[in-house]
Amino acid sequence: MTGAAQPLAKSTAFPPEKSLRTVDVVLIAAVFLIPFISWGEVPWLLGPFVLLVAGVLLAVIREGSIRGSVQIPEAPVWIPLAMVLGLSLIHLVRTPIPYSSFLFLVHLALAAVFYYLLWSRLRKMAVVAMVLVRTGILVTWVAVQALVLGMRPPAGPFLNPNYTATVLLVCLAMALGSLMPSRERKWETAIMLSAAMLGSVGLMLIGSRSGGLGMILLWAAYLIFRRGRMRWVAILVIAMIILLPNTIRHRVTEGYKADPHAFSRLLIWESSLRMGADHPLIGVGPNLFYEYAPVYAFPTEELPVRYGRIARKPHNEYLRSWAEGGVIGVIGLGLFLFITLRMMLHSIKLGRPGPALAVGIILYQALFHDITEVFSLMVLMSWCLAQITPETDRTVEPGNGPRRFIPVATGVVILCFALWLNLDLASRAFWFKGKRLMDVDLPGALRTTKAATLINPLLPGASRDLARIRLMMSDQDTDEQELSRVLAATLRAQSLNRLDTVPPRLQAAIYIKAARQGEMKAAEALAAAAGKLKEASLIEPHNALILLNMAEVYWDLGQRERALDLLDNALRKEPNYLQAHRTRISWLSKLDPGRITWAQSELAEAQERAAGYRPQSDFEEIILR
Repeated sequence: MTGAAQPLAKSTAFPPEKSLRTVDVVLIAAVFLIPFISWGEVPWLLGPFVLLVAGVLLAVIREGSIRGSVQIPEAPVWIPLAMVLGLSLIHLVRTPIPYSSFLFLVHLALAAVFYYLLWSRLRKMAVVAMVLVRTGILVTWVAVQALVLGMRPPAGPFLNPNYTATVLLVCLAMALGSLMPSRERKWETAIMLSAAMLGSVGLMLIGSRSGGLGMILLWAAYLIFRRGRMRWVAILVIAMIILLPNTIRHRVTEGYKADPHAFSRLLIWESSLRMGADHPLIGVGPNLFYEYAPVYAFPTEELPVRYGRIARKPHNEYLRSWAEGGVIGVIGLGLFLFITLRMMLHSIKLGRPGPALAVGIILYQALFHDITEVFSLMVLMSWCLAQITPETDRTVEPGNGPRRFIPVATGVVILCFALWLNLDLASRAFWFKGKRLMDVDLPGALRTTKAATLINPLLPGASRDLARIRLMMSDQDTDEQELSRVLAATLRAQSLNRLDTVPPRLQAAIYIKAARQGEMKAAEALAAAAGKLKEASLIEPHNALILLNMAEVYWDLGQRERALDLLDNALRKEPNYLQAHRTRISWLSKLDPGRITWAQSELAEAQERAAGYRPQSDFEEIILR
């Protein structure tokens, strides 16, 4: 292994005369697709993207095997990457949700490969052209959504508008960074400055608060470091953002007054810290914050439903590394930040502040959003990192030993990952179709959801809905063995996601049904149902629906005092749970008629507090029904 600082043309994986090969065109196409691979309920463009990446990697491996060596970056970016990959493998073995952990591992591996391919082949690709094209498409998309379709806020190709804002901020950083060094050609300056102003208009239409602040920071950097008269354009843009009416200004100065969650992010961050403190060594696992969040939920006192909006993500990538990765994740993140900051400074010294600013703005957005949650943003970071990674490389010669199979094995694994992701997309399409059919066509929903589980047996949501559909159809089936088959389906769903409360609640419903139909002894079946509901309540301790269901089971078992205690607990969690109030009135009419008047007044007060509120989820709708 040797290391040497060489010019770019000599340090790339291929000789310069082959730099315009088909693989380079394919890689450019993949770079163009980055902002769009998360578009839609089922992001179908992700499939072609990962296949393009896998194909280019196989071509690079083939060329390297012919030459007998492979170039890798001399910058030690691989150290934190190896730590995170190792941590992901550990979690994959012990995870309560195999699908989520494996999906993160696949995304991380593909993003790392994409970074390597960009570094080796296209470090100096036409960044300016890519920025112009992306800015034009995204701003047009956002403008049509906001001004023509009336969407508020416009989200562009993402489900979350903050992610579209991140991509536009990266384009803005690239554009302003390219203008900071002195330019002799005025037309280039005019084009990039126009692109920067157009991107700023798009960000103002989106209205992201973090995006607005990031935009001001980028224009301030341009004002400070740009030389010449054009730098004063930054003052005009900043003044427009602050003074003129726009979505960002409204959200910062007025919107928070009507938003009961305006300051809840601090409580979410506190929950993230507590989650990491409870799992300090290796965290809860990648992409599992969503599943562990109910244990760390906090009430929203301003709303009639206190636990109706549980935080499903930490809204901070750095706290996410602590909650999901523990101490090892934080150490890996710290090493990554140290290496990245050094590379940013090196890029600035070389007169290329644009990519450094782009990486910096992603690190800034990570303070408020979850970058690794979205594969599109992971590969966007790969693209930016590849442009600031020094051109010095190390030549690795696999030799004739077992090491010579490592590149080929890596290519095969990445190809398998790409194929699995395409199958996963197909399974999710069938699953979502099945969810839509559940209310109108149960047999069709059964066939479609079953197809989803056959395509991807690891998909927990499809297995859970398949069990639910079977339970709904069991009401129409006279087969005595049908409940046993439904129970087996719920156990399968529970094995795929041990943090989902739906399978044990479905099992409780099966036992209650068996008790009513006489297929099991009533006391035995109801005791089993109570055990399953208790299991669910440990996963979601603040879920009043589970507590009421458990109270009803204990009431049927004749344990009246315990049932009332559980009912009171449900009302402490959700004081406006109308069905729980009605149940208490019914039970008190049999146990303590003297308290009925008090219970009825409690119900009236709850109805008054809930009057006029529009439920935002199924949970809230059930609580206030």
